[in-house]
Parts: sequence; C-alpha cells; structure tokens
Amino acid sequence: MASALILILNDLRQVSASPLATLGIVTAIVAASSYAANYAVDGVAIQFVARVFVEAPAHERAMALSAAEGVRHIEQGLSGLAAISLGITLALCGGAIICRRALATKQWRWRPMTGIATFVIVPTMGPW
Repeated sequence: MASALILILNDLRQVSASPLATLGIVTAIVAASSYAANYAVDGVAIQFVARVFVEAPAHERAMALSAAEGVRHIEQGLSGLAAISLGITLALCGGAIICRRALATKQWRWRPMTGIATFVIVPTMGPW
C-alpha cells in the first residue's frame, strides 16, 4: 500500500509540484520503515524473549517477563507509529489530489467530497 501511495504521490508531485505530495512521500517511507521494524521486533525479539522466559529458572522468571513486556510495548509503539504515519500519508494524498484540482470538471466534482467523507468516517469505525 505504501509503495502504491508513493507512486501516486510522485506522479502528483511531478504534475503539480505540490508540497503535500512531497510530504506524503516522506510519510509513506516512514510508514513502510515502521512496518519493517515492527515485523523485525515481532519475528526476532519476541521469539528470543519467549525462549529466555521458558528457559529461565523460577527465581528469574519475573525479570524475564518484564523484559518480554518491554519488547511487547516496543512492538505496540511501532505498530501505532506505522498506523498513524499511514493515516497521515492518506490525508496528504487526498489533500494533494484536491489541491491539484484534477477532478474539478463539472461531472467529477463529487469525487473529492467522497474522499473527504471517507477520511472522516473511517477513523470513527474503530479497530478492524
């Protein structure tokens, strides 16, 4: 999704030199990087701390559990960062499209409004 947004925003940037498109490209890169870091933490670090917890003696399990919780909080933070940066990317993409006025002809005037309505409605739906 981030790569498709980068392609769309790059095209908008070349056509209209929109600063919103440039910022959107940057936030899409941040979103993709956050997802990559999130999967690295999920695949490597959590597996490591789970193994340490299982192999720890009884008197060290509380410390191992604290380390596992810390890694889990890092994963949750990276997941939140990725979601927020992807949402900002979508908002900037919509803003670049609206500012471009590519769809400003009479018959297509309603399309930017559907994008704005989607941007307002989707965050209120809650977690998937």
